[in-house]
Amino acid sequence: MNTPDPRGKTLWEMFRDWMQKSEDPYPQSGQTAPASVVDQMRAEPEFYNPLGLNPGDLIQVNADSREVAEVHDITRRLQSSDFSCADYILKASEPEKVRVYPGDERGLVRIHLYLYEQFPVDPGFLDVVNDTTGVFDITDDNTGITTRYERLHGVTGPYRTSVRMLGPDGMKRGAMEYWDWWKNDVTPVEFVFVERTGRTIQIWRGTPL
Repeated sequence: MNTPDPRGKTLWEMFRDWMQKSEDPYPQSGQTAPASVVDQMRAEPEFYNPLGLNPGDLIQVNADSREVAEVHDITRRLQSSDFSCADYILKASEPEKVRVYPGDERGLVRIHLYLYEQFPVDPGFLDVVNDTTGVFDITDDNTGITTRYERLHGVTGPYRTSVRMLGPDGMKRGAMEYWDWWKNDVTPVEFVFVERTGRTIQIWRGTPL
């Protein structure tokens, strides 16, 4: 018996399951494209930019309009299907971005993230994010209070993605691994993303817009 891989779920589908909704944001058309067309689409999928913004455009972040520095298309492949989200990197004194996931007719899922911590890749830290407990604890250095986050949809291990980065000087390409957690017993819901790019680890924290 084949069990659907929860990694293939979009963030909106996780919200939908959490709220016990039944809508399917990805209805099937029943039509199959020729293999040659499918191969071509997989070789170079359309750049995912759901807000249609370019570097230099403005994006609304709560009550403020912020300038976009770069747009990143982050795509992971699972079970022969592509799942994408977009990062809108903001021009700011400290690193910030808006992560956007596909949604249903009610709109897109948007999360405002700020860089919480950055450091070189550490094998001990990778053991922590790759363990099978499904939890990730962050302790505030000032208060000593520990906040526990749970892995989204019970997934373990990293998502491995390709990244296309649209900046003022054109397109660049890269790769990234990331892990995601949330705390859904608070309002607003809190998210943590751990990203590994090359030899650098970044921890991002944020809440939905």
